[in-house]
This record gives sequence, C-alpha cells and structure tokens, in this order.
Amino acid sequence: MTLYRKYRPQTFADFVNQKAIKTTIQNQIISGKIPHAYLFTGPRGVGKTTMARLIAKALNCEKRSPETYEPCNACLSCEEITKGISLDMDEKDAASNRGIDEIRSLKDTVRFSPTRSRYKIIIIDEAHMLTTPAFNALLKTLEEPPLHVVFVLATTEPQKLPETIISRCQRYDFKKVSLGEVVAHLKAVSEQENVSIGDDVLLAIARRSEGYLRDALSLLGQVIALGGAGREITFEEAELVIPRSYKDRAEELLSLIELARAREAFALIEEIIDAGVQSEQFLFDCIDCIRERLITALDDDKTRLRSLKMLDIFIKRAEDIKRTSFLPQLPLELAVIECIGKENPSNDNIKIKTAVLETKTLTLDRIKSQWKNLIETLRTTHTALTVALSSCTPLRMEGNRLILGFKFRFHYNMIKDDKNRLFLENVLLQMFNEKLIIGGEVIAEDQTLATEPKLPLDINQAGESSVEEVFGIV
Repeated sequence: MTLYRKYRPQTFADFVNQKAIKTTIQNQIISGKIPHAYLFTGPRGVGKTTMARLIAKALNCEKRSPETYEPCNACLSCEEITKGISLDMDEKDAASNRGIDEIRSLKDTVRFSPTRSRYKIIIIDEAHMLTTPAFNALLKTLEEPPLHVVFVLATTEPQKLPETIISRCQRYDFKKVSLGEVVAHLKAVSEQENVSIGDDVLLAIARRSEGYLRDALSLLGQVIALGGAGREITFEEAELVIPRSYKDRAEELLSLIELARAREAFALIEEIIDAGVQSEQFLFDCIDCIRERLITALDDDKTRLRSLKMLDIFIKRAEDIKRTSFLPQLPLELAVIECIGKENPSNDNIKIKTAVLETKTLTLDRIKSQWKNLIETLRTTHTALTVALSSCTPLRMEGNRLILGFKFRFHYNMIKDDKNRLFLENVLLQMFNEKLIIGGEVIAEDQTLATEPKLPLDINQAGESSVEEVFGIV
C-alpha cells in the first residue's frame, strides 16, 4: 500500500495544517449545527477528500460523545468508512461520473434514509468536472436536501463552478502545507516505517513537493524503496528518485546571456535537451531564476530593468512551446537571441547590422531600404531562407504585420513554416528593434494577386512552367 493511503489521517488530530478549517468543523460537530453542503477548494494533495471522510466518520460514529468531535475508529460505522465500504457514504469522482444520468441516480439515492447511520454523506470529488446539465440537475437537491443528507463537494478549480452551486455551500479554501510541516510529517512517517533518512533528504523531498503533502509521501515511498528497514538512505541515493531541479544550469544560461556568449548558450541548451530534460520545465526554471533576480534587485534600477526585459521574453517564449513542439529547443534558442539582441545587437551566431531608428514608427520604405542588408545577413546562416527572400518583396504593412509578396508558391510555403517564420521574425526584431509578424501572399509580376495558371499550349511549355514555379527563372 502506498504511504499516502497507509497514513491517511483517521482523526482530526492527525490532520496536517488547515488549523482554521479544522477548528470550525470541530465546533460544528460538537454543537450539532451541521451545514447541508460543504465546498472544499484548494490544490491537489492537501486533504480535501480526507477532511470529507473525517466529517462522515464524526457524524456517524456510534461511540462519539456529544462533547467531543473525534471519531472512535472502533465502531462498525467508523471501520466501514475507513475501508470505503460504508453504504451511508457515497464517494463519487465527477471526472468519470460527470453526466446528468449519474446525478439523477444520486438524487434517487438521497431520497432514502441512511441504512444504519444518522447521516448519508455524499462526497463529489473534482466537482468542477460535472457538465452544465448535471449541475442544473443537482441544483434543486443541493438547495433543499433531506435532513439526513450532507453534501461535500471538493474541487481544485472553484472558478469553474456555477455561482448558484457555490452560494448553496459553506466554502472552505485549503492551502498548501508549509515546508516545516511537510518535513515534520515525513520524519514521523519514516520513523514509523523504521527507515533512517537524513534531514537533508527530507528537506529536498519537501521542497520538490511544493506543499502538496500527497506528492511528498509518494516521493518518500520511492526513496524508502531504495533501502530497507533499519538502513540509512544517503542523499546521493535519494537523488536517483527525487526529480532534479536544473536551476543551477538555468543560472548558468542566464549568465552566458548577460555576457553575450550566444554560442556557449546554444551549446548548453543542446546539452540540456540531449540529457532528456523537458524544454518546458527548463524554461520554467529560467523564469523562476529571473524572478528571484528581480526580487533581489528591487533597489537596483539597471538590474531590475534588465531582469524585467528577460522575464518578459522568456514568458512569451514559454507560450510558444506547443507551437514549436517539432523542435523543443527552439523557444530557448529564440529567447537567447532576443535577450542578447537587447543587450548587444551583435551576437556570436548572427551578425546583424542594426538599423538605427529615426522614428518610432517602422515604415515599409525603411524595411525595403534594409531588405538587401537582411538577405546578406542571412546568406551564411540560412541559405534556403535567403533564396526565398530574394524572390519576394515587402508589399505592405498592416499594423505590426509585414506582408511579403512571393512570385512562387514554393517560396511562400517555405516562409509559412513555423520554424522559418519565427526565425525571420526574430532577425527582423534585432534589425529594427520592433516586433513584426510575418504574413505573405503569392503575387504576379505586376504585383497583383496571382490567378489560376492557364493551361500550357504544349508539353514543352508545361515542363518549363513547372520548373519555373519551383526554382524561379533561370
């Protein structure tokens, strides 16, 4: 059995954190003033469903005195709830039972009195997953349930619940467990498991769990599996299980960016990706490092502004992850180019002659005047793109969109490719210091839109036109 199931709290005293919520519910149990519906919100693994089960135990415990709130865990009702076989506690997962038919069945269930207990407890986990018709079907029952029924709705996304549902429940917001409380709980569990684990390992597990106690217990179970009863587990062994943080490599990348050493930055990114690190996770590590730098440099205007620019670039590139899944390192590489371009327009990979802006508004004439410069810049770094751009012309500006006119559809399709388009957009950003979105269309030689080609007069003409469409005029 996994540790988080084995050590699920069976009394309020065992429940970790959420002191205010515990105190309120304990007082309700003693006074007998039980609301007909609870709504527990908060992140995963902090005890929402566990608290719902404790309420079910306390309300239906056969040996609990009216002056106390703790269940006895010895009577038949407590034992059945602990084992999950109680007929008077119905726990539903709304992620897999989310339709109106399930809610109609539930409404039929609550009409009947409990089998042998005082209350029938209905727990709906991940309540935000219910469909709109299901919510509507639940609404009337939730508003005026039978006196013997108590609803407990648990969700990680309360913003997805209809206001009509929220207003009919007593809402309690669960918080993440503090680092110290996670470490203390892990230490107590490891002692009960008769395993010796150093404080540095427990601290690493607690930090990696980020306040989610269930995640922490799952990681502890994996660490314990490395050793055995009575054997001490070292930090080096625990590192085989605890997911590594690459914040040290992220700091190294940021330092290379500040030194404008693009080649070394690209090599580091390649090394990270080859090691199997998810580019999305590494981007988040970089963002976290920049955020920490920003916080420590609040009184340093220069460092603060530089960190803000870098943070903005990395956040925007994190949004490109799904669009560039075909080349996972691309968002990181583009972030490096943009950051170095803002600090030092000339980098180790692409030598761009930066155009000095005379006005804040970028005009089509200015782009046309620098077009040959752009092609020469790309000639040694992206030959295919150079050929495509040589056969096109900047047509017009539509806000921040630059529309290019292509004579041949083959070249137009090349620019439509996300990889090439993003590359070109970033080169233009460094050249003109203004973000442009590239668009395009196929045009005829007289700058009008191309029409469907006429049928060739003979087979020789057909061959010549096909070659011209792909390679241009020779």
